Amino acid sequence: MLKYFSFKLLITSIVLAMLTILTAIGIFTYCRLTNIVSNVSEAAKPDIKLIFLKQIHSELSDAESSVKSYMLTRDNNYLTPFYNSLSSIDEKMDILQRLCKEDATQQILVDSVHQLVGEKYEILNSLLSLNNDERIPAELKKISEKIEEAEKNQKNAPQQYITVIEKNSPPAPTKKTIFQRIFRKKEQIAPKDTVIISKDSIIQTPGTVNIKTKEIKREIKNVKEYQTLQLQERKQQEFYLVEKDKKIMDRINYLIARVETREMLDLEEKTKQSERLAHETKILIATFCLAAILMLLIASIVIAIFLRNNTAYRNALKKAKNDAENLTKAEEKFLVNMSHEIRTPMNAIIGFTNLILKTPLSDEQKQYIDAVKTSGENLLVIINDILDFSKMQSGKISLEQINFRLSQAMSIVTEFMLPKSIEKSIKLSMSIEKNIPDHLIGDPTRLNQILLNLVSNAIKFTEKGEVKTTVSLLSDDNKIIDLKFSVKDTGIGIPKEKLTSIFEEFTQAADDTTRKYGGSGLGLAIVKQLVEMQGGEISVDSEVGARSTFSFNLKFKKNLHPDKKEDSFHEEGNIPHVDGLNILLVEDNVLNQVLAKKVLSDWNWNVEVAENGLEAIEKLKKQNFDIVLMDIQLPEMDGYEATRRIRKDFSPPKCDIPIMAMTAHAMFSEEEKCRAAGMNGYISKPFDTKILYSRIIYILNASGYFTNNISEAVNEHK
Repeated sequence: MLKYFSFKLLITSIVLAMLTILTAIGIFTYCRLTNIVSNVSEAAKPDIKLIFLKQIHSELSDAESSVKSYMLTRDNNYLTPFYNSLSSIDEKMDILQRLCKEDATQQILVDSVHQLVGEKYEILNSLLSLNNDERIPAELKKISEKIEEAEKNQKNAPQQYITVIEKNSPPAPTKKTIFQRIFRKKEQIAPKDTVIISKDSIIQTPGTVNIKTKEIKREIKNVKEYQTLQLQERKQQEFYLVEKDKKIMDRINYLIARVETREMLDLEEKTKQSERLAHETKILIATFCLAAILMLLIASIVIAIFLRNNTAYRNALKKAKNDAENLTKAEEKFLVNMSHEIRTPMNAIIGFTNLILKTPLSDEQKQYIDAVKTSGENLLVIINDILDFSKMQSGKISLEQINFRLSQAMSIVTEFMLPKSIEKSIKLSMSIEKNIPDHLIGDPTRLNQILLNLVSNAIKFTEKGEVKTTVSLLSDDNKIIDLKFSVKDTGIGIPKEKLTSIFEEFTQAADDTTRKYGGSGLGLAIVKQLVEMQGGEISVDSEVGARSTFSFNLKFKKNLHPDKKEDSFHEEGNIPHVDGLNILLVEDNVLNQVLAKKVLSDWNWNVEVAENGLEAIEKLKKQNFDIVLMDIQLPEMDGYEATRRIRKDFSPPKCDIPIMAMTAHAMFSEEEKCRAAGMNGYISKPFDTKILYSRIIYILNASGYFTNNISEAVNEHK
């Protein structure tokens, strides 16, 4: 058994270890996979800073394209994207600066980009400013055309003055911020009818003054020359600005490339980290699988060993069970045989002893016969105790729930123990409280067995004084009552150190008790088990050399509707005297034949003897009997088979004849076997003559023998 539990503990430990390891590795693997997924997700997300930089780069390209388109077409609509990009780039630069606030390196990059963007817009604005002066040649051409037209129409046209506007060089621009300079307004172009000339030139129309055509042409030529110089200078400035713009864009592209490179390096690092985690996780999962396979292999081996051992254990247990059953059967068979072999001569010894005691004897003879009787009764008590203990150990004792009278059960105990008390000159008394109902439901046989054991012990260990049995009420709930039974004696008492052990098997109060008083040491153990089987408790209170009191409590149901017929005639109650019964005694032992015939003849009954079952059947065929007293162990045909043949082969009323087993077989299963074979009752040898008489009359009554005048027979018996 210990080995079985150690295997069970080992398997449980392995399973728990596997579960723990699996859980730990599973959690660790989950965390690793979560990190991998997080890194991959983080790597998959685009860098918002890089996106903003590229958007800024794209918008700068759009602004540059817008300015170049305007320079080619002089269409103001192309400048709309240029002006819109100013606010958009400004917002994105603010966001970039907030995003890079925690990273000093990126903050420097963003500041550099911001500065370059400002320079870029300064260049674009300068290009716009240069291109605003291209209207001058067109105006000069218009003036020349007007002068030529005026000369043709001079003779007919009235004299008029031409408005003269001073042409001064534009003021130098004031220094503004990067984006404020971008928003500088273009210079106002002179109205269409206004002629722009030099500061000192005056043109008069014909009719008032003479127009100096040559001077005007010369001035125009000077303007054109001046304009040509300005155009060359502007081209040089545009080339310078374009070159500078290219360098700025290259710088911006370089910075963006650096950000992209850094982003790629970060992505590459995260990818490597994810690959490293994935590789470690793969190794971990492989290790986990190997560990799981190894542990499963170990568990399988252990379970296989356990199953093999368990099978061996089961086989051993089965073998032990079979051996125990065989041993029990052998023990039962041994007890049956020994009981039968001991009880058969004991029946003759006790029976003939009782018969001798009824004859005239001298004092010496009576003393010898009493000694034989006492020894026989003590031996019978030992045999009965062993059989009862065997019943207890096998668990085959069953409790009945039948109607009985408490006063009648108590009187049986008194009547049975009275001869012993008289023999020792001990007062024997019994009392029941008046408030206790007499009609109860329970097991009177077990109650009698308990009381007989306790009262017999009390008489045995009491030299003088009295033995008193009392019944008191503990509780009553109208359906169930709890009774306390007490057996008090004035005997030798029990030492305090022995009070807890006297209810153990084969234990008595003192070492010399068995030698002096006899007994098996099983009586109180049987009593304790019988009390506890019925839900009660037993206790003892004793004083050495003065007294002992054994108390126990039992619960019984109330018999609220007692049957008066049952009260008037009970197996162990008042039995009527009946003469002239015809008895068939089936007995193979000659001494028991003689004894039984003597006892039955003393009751004025007619006895016919059959030595085996076949002879009994033949006698029944030829003669009528009132009852059959059947032994069990018989030659040629045993009592069981003979009973079955009688019940089966005979026709009524002989097939229903009362049959009572009267046998030395006293094991717990014998009465059940007898009743199963068809018998009406059972009594074991050696038998008490009063009990034999009462049981015969009881069986006859149950079978309908006494159909009339039972009460008269009872009164006659009294």
